Amino acid sequence: MEVIQHNIELLLLFSVLFSTYPNTSGTSFVITVDAKTPLRDLKHFWRSTGFCPPLPHTRADQYDLSRDEQLNMAYVGSVPHRGLEQVRIHWLLELLTARVVNGVPHYNFTKLDQLIDLLWQNGLRPGFELMGSVSNYFTDFEDKQQVVEWRKLVCLTAKRYIEKYGLGYVSQWNFETWNEPNNHDFDNVTMSIQGFLNYYDACSEGLRDASPALRFGGPGDSCHTPPHSPYCWAMLEHCHNGTNFFTGETGVRLDYIALHKKGGGGSLPIMLQEIETVREIQERFPRFRSTPVFNDEADPLVGWSRPQTWRADVTYAAMALKVISQHQNQLMADANSTINYALLSNDNAFLSYHPHQFTQRTLTARFQVNNTRPPHVQLLRKPVLTAFGLLALLGERQVFAQVSAGELGG
Repeated sequence: MEVIQHNIELLLLFSVLFSTYPNTSGTSFVITVDAKTPLRDLKHFWRSTGFCPPLPHTRADQYDLSRDEQLNMAYVGSVPHRGLEQVRIHWLLELLTARVVNGVPHYNFTKLDQLIDLLWQNGLRPGFELMGSVSNYFTDFEDKQQVVEWRKLVCLTAKRYIEKYGLGYVSQWNFETWNEPNNHDFDNVTMSIQGFLNYYDACSEGLRDASPALRFGGPGDSCHTPPHSPYCWAMLEHCHNGTNFFTGETGVRLDYIALHKKGGGGSLPIMLQEIETVREIQERFPRFRSTPVFNDEADPLVGWSRPQTWRADVTYAAMALKVISQHQNQLMADANSTINYALLSNDNAFLSYHPHQFTQRTLTARFQVNNTRPPHVQLLRKPVLTAFGLLALLGERQVFAQVSAGELGG
């Protein structure tokens, strides 16, 4: 089995390096491997994807629970050995509805239950972003009453799924803040910086009320150097030195730091931006030096729906692998690094649409056959999904391997 894993590793390495040569016609590659020389651990830190339902978010169920999405999640869950296990999804709490009776909100979890069950049936788990207005019930997180009710809702949600699936499953979920708060994509919710800090404390304490074993992080944003990204830096300052809205204690737990760093069309800029930002965070907030770091939107190019020819073929697969390889061989290999790097996620579990079935940032190509009765949909696996299947066959140790190129003789 170990020999097979080494062979797969070589194939993956070859595919990554092959893409870096502009003219490969008539070129041979010599691959040298020493299976007796382990270099370092190989943690599978890339087993995550994600998506966002389209506008209006109040109708997210029509996308999240569609037949198309059921097929998509089956494909994601089909990657062997749980090679993809987290699906980070925006606007999950828009799947809830609220009905107020005598001033008390009553929540209907039916649609969220259906989505969580879909993930569970496919061996997946949510990256649970606590975002959504819940039938427009929540409107302002500077309103103390709403902050207290949000804490209750978060606790109720977490307890519900602990009771249904067990703490062993739910404790693996990455609960996260509202996505990219600096973009102000709050829909109808008023979210000032102070409101965001109140919201953060309500999320943290609500999860803690359900179980101390649940983890919570953020800010799920770029964290550009101040004065940019004010929500990010205010949240980090609050977690480091601020006053907890509920307990009055100094500092609020931060179980992981979630960043978004994309490549601008390349691969290496992703890692370089991560290093720069994490160093700045660690300098400003020394207590976070050992805090796990996520990049849960680490895509080579921003804009999932922008059609790009290279997203249709093995180029995208090779780029995704190259990003992983750079992190493993440069960041993880650096003995002097202070970055506790824990997760790299692509945001590529969207559903493509005509006429860009293959060229959008997706794992599958969706074909909507609308002229039949009844209409139906078919998904095709793209090379990038196959690549994650190959990654899943890797072992837990990296061995020495070297690739060199030379002209074919004769």
